[in-house]
Amino acid sequence: MSLDRVASFAQFQMSTADMLRTQRDLAELTRQASSGKVADDLAGYDGKLTTLVSSRGFMQRAEAFSQLGRELGARFEIQAQSLSRIADATIGLRDTVLQVLALDDATEIPRALQNAVNDAAGALNTSFAGQFVFAGERSADAPFLARTVADITAAASVDDLFQAGTRRQVAQVDDTTRSELAPLAPEVGRDMVQAIRDLAAAAPFGRPPSPAARAALETAATALEAAHVGIVQQQGIDGARARRVEDLQRRQDDFVNLLTGTVANIEMVDMAEVATRLNAAQVQLQASASVLGTLSRLNLLEFLR
Repeated sequence: MSLDRVASFAQFQMSTADMLRTQRDLAELTRQASSGKVADDLAGYDGKLTTLVSSRGFMQRAEAFSQLGRELGARFEIQAQSLSRIADATIGLRDTVLQVLALDDATEIPRALQNAVNDAAGALNTSFAGQFVFAGERSADAPFLARTVADITAAASVDDLFQAGTRRQVAQVDDTTRSELAPLAPEVGRDMVQAIRDLAAAAPFGRPPSPAARAALETAATALEAAHVGIVQQQGIDGARARRVEDLQRRQDDFVNLLTGTVANIEMVDMAEVATRLNAAQVQLQASASVLGTLSRLNLLEFLR
């Protein structure tokens, strides 16, 4: 073995080790450039692992609450439309009664009563995602049973026309807040249906209406006005609930955005820095390969030449 060969052996080993290390660095930098992430698994995050795992958990929970908030927002829109429908039907029937009294012609009353029942049934039996929204805990059953004026007059009492539960539906809208979602069908429609029942009992309605029918019409106008006020109050409560859920959903979105940034700061690499280091590693690898090539040719024969 040549003296040059002996002298260069240690340097050859060091250069080989340097090249292997550079190859490993190059492979890791290439992976980071491809994935954009610091590591492929949790083991690669060392001291930041606890923060990363907890941030991911909080983010998933916030995303779930945010999605629920959006779904409830859609539900509240449908509820608002239904409450508007029964409110309009109630005040519309009241207006018809007042017009009948002014014209002294009650022949329109039977048709107006049935139209009001149609609107009440459609509104009170509104469903969303397979659940009747005004049914309380009995969400699988339509809460209002009547379909015609005859159904209403045939019932033993107005209460027999409702089969809603006794508790309003609720949802957990964030970690600490539960929100009622809707009033019960009787809370919305009972007074209106009672007014329809009382007025229908005064039939027949002719032109002009009989004294008894006129008295019933006057009573119904007052009752329908009061029923409308009650429904409007329910609209206000429902709107306040919707706004509260919307506000909470926006807070969850803000929290998700904050946590997304936290997770990204831990997981994601600085692509500009990676590109710079990747280029440097490639240059270093080429230099190491050149040095190894030179050292591999150092022997006595080369020296004698």
